[in-house]
Amino acid sequence: MTRLGIAGDIRLNNPSGAALGIAGNLTARLRPAVEDALEMAAAALAHNARQARVTIASERLGDVAAKVAARYGFLFSDFCYLVTVDRANGHITWQKGRETLFHRNLRALPLAIDSSGYRRCISGTAPRWATLPRYLEAIWLIQPEECAAWDDPRSRAASLASLREMDGCLPPDVRLWPVFSIRWLEEPAAISPHRIPATWARRHVLAGLIPLTRTQQPITEATRDAAARKALAYALAVAEDPDFRAMAARYGRVMIGGMLHFAGLPRMARHIFGSALHALMPGVDIWLLGCANWQTINGLGVLETLLALRLDGSSWLHDARANYGAFLDGGLITIQRLTGAHADRASPLRIPFFTLTELAACHLRAQLSAYAGIWRWPTAPTLPLDIRDAEQIRTLREVYVQTAYDLGLIS
Repeated sequence: MTRLGIAGDIRLNNPSGAALGIAGNLTARLRPAVEDALEMAAAALAHNARQARVTIASERLGDVAAKVAARYGFLFSDFCYLVTVDRANGHITWQKGRETLFHRNLRALPLAIDSSGYRRCISGTAPRWATLPRYLEAIWLIQPEECAAWDDPRSRAASLASLREMDGCLPPDVRLWPVFSIRWLEEPAAISPHRIPATWARRHVLAGLIPLTRTQQPITEATRDAAARKALAYALAVAEDPDFRAMAARYGRVMIGGMLHFAGLPRMARHIFGSALHALMPGVDIWLLGCANWQTINGLGVLETLLALRLDGSSWLHDARANYGAFLDGGLITIQRLTGAHADRASPLRIPFFTLTELAACHLRAQLSAYAGIWRWPTAPTLPLDIRDAEQIRTLREVYVQTAYDLGLIS
């Protein structure tokens, strides 16, 4: 699961500090087509840069997107794919060819690294040498601008202990992100209609907070409404969690992890979860790990919270591998398969002449340029929370306490 993140500028060259991480996940089906996801991302970015130079005066959306996308990028990688253990001396060293790409004095973009929590604790695909001492050694060698805390998506206690151990052990200019796993929570009850505060109930049906593109499979209003309520319930639970609040108070930023292959929080509503959490915790930087895809980006854009949250994900590579193209339709990023078969089975398949790199570049510039404001998102119902309204905040806390009591989380 090599990961390369290209996201909102860590160096804060853009005033908003918005961030989008593009991860490269090399699954078994993808490996035959892509030898190295790190090189694929570099090739896709280089393709966009070449196009921007050739079409410097063009006002076409794709050309404009190619010009601005690189401004919103940073490298994001699982540390195990940058370094390895030197068998001669037992110390951490660069993997072959990585130093020329990722050394602090040579890399073209800022770098953030991940502790490989999912691979270590869930999929079991991380190397055996991947331990906290090795991670700390790797951080000192790599010197990233930012790094995720060492975490265990299954264990709150182990993650908190590792976070305390990492404090004071990093280079002074490396920014540490604590990680809070949504898997640590008991699944909260979805907010039922009679529990929605009156100030929220006056809004549109919550299903309206989930935008749909014309190429999506139809999703009923009832399904979207239920997903939105579950997302709000999770946002309430996370915002009131004492460990999350302690992380936010100490560091001013928190990664929300554990959502990869997590069915408890529907993907279609994760932008509502992030937007509500941002509203409940103003001033705290929130990074939704593994959530960068066209659906979440569209949702955040429509809710006008895209610039407030960080994302990362591997959809840019998987959608390209599946021969999907990205375009703008009705103000929403929309993907559509470029291959297909005619009704007559004897007819030949429709096969495009786009290279995999060209399709990957297309998805990268679609997702990254969303941060540049080069198009207008559709309007949507106001997210049902105004943090300036003391009555809403009071009612919100009452709803959470009642829900927690009903679930037996408090007595």
